[in-house]
Amino acid sequence: MLGSTCTDCELPASLVKFPIIPADGACGETNCTGLANYYIRDDGLTLNPDGAYYYLPSNTSFAQAEGCELNTDIQGFLCSRTDIAVLQFESISKDYDQRAVWPVTLSYDLAKWVTVVNAPKKWDNFNRMARFAALLITGKVYELTFSAQPPGDMRLQLQQKTNIASTTTDYVVLNITYKIPNVALRVSISEVKQNPLLTSDTSTSAADFYSTCGANKYFQQNGTLSVVVTSSPTCEVRVKIVSSIIASTTIATDLSSFEANGGTTSFITAVAKFLNITEDRVIVTSVKNGSTIIDYYITESVTSTVETSTTESTDLTQTYTDLTQLADTIQTTITSMDTNGLGSVVGSSTTVNVVNTDGTTFTPATETTA
Repeated sequence: MLGSTCTDCELPASLVKFPIIPADGACGETNCTGLANYYIRDDGLTLNPDGAYYYLPSNTSFAQAEGCELNTDIQGFLCSRTDIAVLQFESISKDYDQRAVWPVTLSYDLAKWVTVVNAPKKWDNFNRMARFAALLITGKVYELTFSAQPPGDMRLQLQQKTNIASTTTDYVVLNITYKIPNVALRVSISEVKQNPLLTSDTSTSAADFYSTCGANKYFQQNGTLSVVVTSSPTCEVRVKIVSSIIASTTIATDLSSFEANGGTTSFITAVAKFLNITEDRVIVTSVKNGSTIIDYYITESVTSTVETSTTESTDLTQTYTDLTQLADTIQTTITSMDTNGLGSVVGSSTTVNVVNTDGTTFTPATETTA
């Protein structure tokens, strides 16, 4: 809100008054939450000429716990802090309006609140879409938990950052756990045209790269992806479950020599050249001693964008055939691969995992003969 500066003013109820969200059952057993997850910025005019206030709906679960003051006139909270933002995230999978993944909970470690967000209610002849908005505090590591398997393809973005005049980039780290085994994920972003996966150092956390949009680390042992979303206007993060080859290759060298000779970067280049595929399809998830063991995925080729993902048409049988051929090549001839000086390949193991839209495993039809 912009206008003339006011001194010693009181907030008139007519200026801002948040609606009370009706419990009408239109969003199922959990109330509709869209009207509880936005704020209004009063840019130093009505109550505080030297600063800014932010008005939040009264049923925002974290407002009181985070030091905001309840104001009954506006049926909401007054907040003078500058680290509030809105996380927007939605399914862009083919089943975006067919599969219920809500309600969704959001909380950070040691927080005194848990935000529960719901999908919009159904309008006319349209199905409910898996589209969400959640108020949060920036600079925290959150657990983003869906009530079912997370969307197979989704995008995330921070909107309405409160400290808009600041040159510092706000961020959140989101931990998303996938409830199926052997899931392979591709993270793509509009700000950096690559997958900034953190792999070499097992102690590295995505939170250590808070200024990097899309920085991520996948913990294969428990199916959790940790990913950074920043307040940069160009930071839109896409997370997609993909069909893949789950592979592990052993190279006859110690880990320090492996890193000194180019490490995962050289390995990715070597594998892509050997299989005649693009480097973005090779995703390393871990590197371990003994000699050096590299765990990685070879993903399917992804051609869809966030604009075309909901109408994507994929021949899963052909995907299975293509990945199986690549897996056979790895199994039978990878010991001859030129590793760019990393060392000789001792051996490899592979498993082909083709997934349906909802993340479940695709099983090809069994051929029968008369």
